Amino acid sequence: MLSHGVFAIRDSGIPANTQDYTTLILIHGFAWHSGGFVRLLPIAAAANARVVLLNRRDYPGSARIPDKERRDLEALPSMPAHAARETLRDHMRIRARELYDFLIDFVKKEPVTVKGGLVLAGWSYGCNFVTALLAESPNFPKTPDNARLVDRIKRTVIYDPPYHALGYKSPTNWYNPIFDSSIAPDERPKRFLTWVSGYYDHGETVFLLEQRTASADPRPTVLAMSPEDIEYGMDIRPTLPGGSDSIMLNEGIKHGLFATLREEAIYIGKYPRRGREWNDIGLKYLWCDHSIWEMPYGALTFQGEIDDAKKMGRAMREVSVVRLKGANHFYHWDQPERALRAIIS
Repeated sequence: MLSHGVFAIRDSGIPANTQDYTTLILIHGFAWHSGGFVRLLPIAAAANARVVLLNRRDYPGSARIPDKERRDLEALPSMPAHAARETLRDHMRIRARELYDFLIDFVKKEPVTVKGGLVLAGWSYGCNFVTALLAESPNFPKTPDNARLVDRIKRTVIYDPPYHALGYKSPTNWYNPIFDSSIAPDERPKRFLTWVSGYYDHGETVFLLEQRTASADPRPTVLAMSPEDIEYGMDIRPTLPGGSDSIMLNEGIKHGLFATLREEAIYIGKYPRRGREWNDIGLKYLWCDHSIWEMPYGALTFQGEIDDAKKMGRAMREVSVVRLKGANHFYHWDQPERALRAIIS
């Protein structure tokens, strides 16, 4: 891994003999970090792409969240609701600005092509760092560096997020082995890994989503991974009680943070701006239709929201929703060539 400011990155490098390659910067999700995406690196050049995998704060190689911010996170459960909401939003505002500064610096120092452009994607829980960036974009300085970055960004992508990471409410009946009292507490994390990486045969509506039983074939991705693969791609420390991701996920759901980020990322002001600005950058929603129910539930809910918003004439950035048929939540591991092309195409 390489250090780039507060972040650690894995970089496939610039593909040879091309001037129009696409640069993909990919942000990981909850527990699974950039090591879980390494199968994208050796195939990047064949896809005319440069792949940069970014580790968020508190994950291997990257800087830890500063002590003052950590103390604020730890105090969230005891805060009044209004103070907690402000603290959560301030935390994500800082994370968005760090990501913005990283992108500014990367585009200044690296040969990101105008034609191929830059694609910024967030997988699973990592979608929040994309929506936070878009939500905060009106506050970014109007400088030549900002204009250069906007000119290079081809699109943003949220890749197979669960419904709660976008701030949607839970359905009445829902299942997750982490909360299954019939499973021994020390067995639940193992069950979760198998459950979350399975392939599920869902119906076409939210009422026909399979919640518990994965298909026998293909088998869950994690069962085909070696212990070394799992250790290389996962760090559970930020997700344990008191960890930064654990606090942000639980408190973010509780106080509506992720819904706010989603709405502010999608819906834009009524008045057009001169030149190409952040509002002109499109957002692509990729969802895997054999993922655990949380992902197709989020996608179907999102599609319904967008359809309703269009009927009402709400001003929004360009949004597209793309279904990846036969794919599960670990598409980038099981079918890396197809996953990479889906993200950058």
